[in-house]
Amino acid sequence: KEAETEAEVIKKNKLLEVKEKFLNKKADLEKEVALRNQKIQQVENKLKQREMVLNQKQDEVQRKRNEAEAIKANLEAQIAIVDKKKEEWDKKKEELDVKKEELEKLTGLKVAVGNDASVAALGECWKGGGQGCKNMVLVTLGTGVGGGIVANGKVLFGAHGAGGEIGHMVINRQEMELCGCGKRGCVEQYCSATGIVRLVKKMQKETRIASCLADREFTCKDVFDAAAQGDMVCVFVLEKVYKYLGEFLANLCCATDPERFVFGGGVSKAGKPLLDGVRTYFTQYAFHAHQDVEFVLATLGNDAGAYGAFKLVLDEFRGGKIGRMTLEEP
Repeated sequence: KEAETEAEVIKKNKLLEVKEKFLNKKADLEKEVALRNQKIQQVENKLKQREMVLNQKQDEVQRKRNEAEAIKANLEAQIAIVDKKKEEWDKKKEELDVKKEELEKLTGLKVAVGNDASVAALGECWKGGGQGCKNMVLVTLGTGVGGGIVANGKVLFGAHGAGGEIGHMVINRQEMELCGCGKRGCVEQYCSATGIVRLVKKMQKETRIASCLADREFTCKDVFDAAAQGDMVCVFVLEKVYKYLGEFLANLCCATDPERFVFGGGVSKAGKPLLDGVRTYFTQYAFHAHQDVEFVLATLGNDAGAYGAFKLVLDEFRGGKIGRMTLEEP
């Protein structure tokens, strides 16, 4: 019985050992399975993350593709407008040449032709705000932005009759709206009367700052008046306009080197606040040789073109291009 009991104990111990090994093995297997499941979960998470990133990149690619297509469409539309404008410009030049010949035949006299803004600049230089200068630039700020350049007493028409089209120099390459000329970011889009009104309306939509011009129609004059009364939207917009004009005119100086800028057009009726505002930024951006360029207002009004046209003819008579003239200068 003792031997039998001892054998049973041994057997029982062995069974316990086997059971313990089995349980240990089971625990090890469960740990291994848990680790594998954890790794599988990690892999699945990474795959999901990669899938998410891939989807985001696909969405971004699609967005950029849509943007590129929109830009392409805008560029095509812009090119079409520019081509149309050039065609109209060439046609007008041809018509002008024909009219010039017809007028010469009708009168028996030689005819001098000039762009209205350019001859206005010549008129202001001769008898207006630029009197006494040989080098000046007329800046007309009206429904658009125009001008004329006088260099060494002669008006600059250029090779295509477009000399002095300063309103279509680009000052903001991020602009998305088209200018009337077919380009984007022209001076005219910001510094004309219509441009200033456009900027105020745009800011009213983008800010919560109260403005006395909100929810009603208004003019450029209203903007200046509101700014004078402390309307912060109008003050901010006009500061932007002054900055654009100051920087643009400072750059223009490097090509024209004028003695004086003469400001005309409806916006110029703002007077001293306009000149002082532009001068502040002009001084900041101007080349050192141009720091003393004068800023004055035009004085001839709508008669500037008539004065300039007469001066153009007078100069051509004196230069022998048309013939002799005995009239004294008025």
